[in-house]
Amino acid sequence: AKVQEGFWREKIGRNKKRDERNISDLLEKGWNVIVIGECATKSKSPDDIEGLLDKIEADIKTNKSELIIHEG
Repeated sequence: AKVQEGFWREKIGRNKKRDERNISDLLEKGWNVIVIGECATKSKSPDDIEGLLDKIEADIKTNKSELIIHEG
């Protein structure tokens, strides 16, 4: 179990670094970036999804360069 735990910690760490690098590259190129974690949408009610869409719409209207939504 410890070996698998170490494997997953390393894999998740690499994935986070990759994501940060990709987001940074996109921002440098002038893109607006919105990252939505699976937990922000999985098993959510229609009202919750509507609230998430409202957040995204507000972000787009204010032209923020980065919005990251990870909700548990």
